[in-house]
Amino acid sequence: MKKLFGLLFVVFSFFLSASPGHAGEAGRIFHAEDIPAAGVDKLWGTNPHSLFLIYVVNPERLAGWAGDLYEYEKPYIPEKYQTLPKLGGWHGGGGVPDKEMLLRYQVKNALLISESRPVSENANELLQFGMNVYWLKGGGLDASVAVLRDMGKLLGVPERGVQLAGYAQNALDETRALVKDIPQNERPRVYIAQGISGLQSTCKNEILEIAGGRSAIDCENIPGHGQQLSFERIMQADPDVLVIQNPFFVKKFKSETQWQRLRAYKNGRVHIVPFGPFSWMDKPDAVKYIALKWLACKLYPDRCRTDLHDETQKFMKLFMHLDLDDKEIGKILQEE
Repeated sequence: MKKLFGLLFVVFSFFLSASPGHAGEAGRIFHAEDIPAAGVDKLWGTNPHSLFLIYVVNPERLAGWAGDLYEYEKPYIPEKYQTLPKLGGWHGGGGVPDKEMLLRYQVKNALLISESRPVSENANELLQFGMNVYWLKGGGLDASVAVLRDMGKLLGVPERGVQLAGYAQNALDETRALVKDIPQNERPRVYIAQGISGLQSTCKNEILEIAGGRSAIDCENIPGHGQQLSFERIMQADPDVLVIQNPFFVKKFKSETQWQRLRAYKNGRVHIVPFGPFSWMDKPDAVKYIALKWLACKLYPDRCRTDLHDETQKFMKLFMHLDLDDKEIGKILQEE
């Protein structure tokens, strides 16, 4: 038994210290100003958010996914990208990087997006593993405009980065201008149904706030960013608008009659967040800019001047590399 543990320790130590490109070398942290002129050849994201962002900006340089793609994502992602290696990453459910796969595919560069400098245990683990960590300062949709520009440089498509950042900034400016004169107490109270049961939600949501809504759930005494709720509490809040964010909850919602008791349902103000290939109000931040326009139009249809069908077609081509026909756009917008 002691020999077995000794062997496992040696193997584990090797994976911690070996570099994907140069055995024994420690990695380095690079910031936006350190990005090489040609960018990096292959880049792996440390979590699903950063992986999907790499795909949006330049899928040709995506080193691999965290794991299996969802079935609802696959129709929007070409087969050649679906079959990229599964490299793991830090995400919910105990996910961690697959160091054996990172070594096998000689992945040398990792993307880390966070508000603070990358001094976390995660970053240090990658450095000890011999990977270079490219840290970009995120933290909200305003900061993510600059991230898009930097990602263009990092992935060898600087002009595309500028183009994507321009769309993002325009979406922020247009949405804020649309709702700026609406008093806070006149803004609709919205419940955003998350999780497969619809009973999870966050009391604060940046997209909702920018789009001119306010949370129907009292944020006082709520730890962290969200919580599990009872339906009785949702019924007590009785929101003006119900937004369904999780695609797996859609079928369940239609079969559970309790939701029909809500004011939002009775008034025909239930909206399903589009997903194609990713849920627009989830990840990555890049898709949230179309979510701003979509949600503002749903909350204030009388003020909306955006043709959501045309805008979605434009967005999918620009951000998702897809030229979709009217029927496909209608499916994304839940018009079926």
